[in-house]
Amino acid sequence: MQELDIDVVGDVDSAPRATVFLHGAGGDKSQLAPLGRELGSPVQIMPSLRGHGQSYSPKQGHSPLEYAADLHRSAHRWPDSLDVVGYSYGALVALLSATTWAAGRVRSLVVLDTSFESFPTMYVNDEDAEGSWLRWMYDYESALALVQVPVLCVRSSQSTLLTERTCQRMSQLEQVSVVELPGDHRSILDDSKALATVISEFYGELSL
Repeated sequence: MQELDIDVVGDVDSAPRATVFLHGAGGDKSQLAPLGRELGSPVQIMPSLRGHGQSYSPKQGHSPLEYAADLHRSAHRWPDSLDVVGYSYGALVALLSATTWAAGRVRSLVVLDTSFESFPTMYVNDEDAEGSWLRWMYDYESALALVQVPVLCVRSSQSTLLTERTCQRMSQLEQVSVVELPGDHRSILDDSKALATVISEFYGELSL
């Protein structure tokens, strides 16, 4: 059976909500653990995506949509309401999860310093990506416009992936808030306290 290696903090069986943390390419479930500890969410779910950490690693099928499908297959064991946080490549997986999962399953989405540019040619050899619908799904900015839940986008001030122009376009979407923090793509995770502060403020507004 194809399984993901997942760390869980808290009791998923009794909690109404959980926070899911999705790492970037080349990382694993431990990458966002410091942020999880700083946020202090009662229930935290931290998977290693396929091909990362101790999770299964197929020879092909490493697109964000397929990562999202893996999570969907695991999510029946999780609380009904999910706040999803994704960093870099994991943010694209989080985005596609929010657009393709059942309505109401994802309460909010936090994307940390990711590029929303389309790269369909990366997946031309994946038979699962040959359909026109799946190719369209790699247009991540269009996917973002379809998200029906509040979105917090955090950009590092020196980011080479998420441009200021893209952030300006995103901020025009009613459901999207954009925040900029000092640092570059890699160092944005170093100050987990500052990152947790802006995310906590975002979560606080959801409860109003």
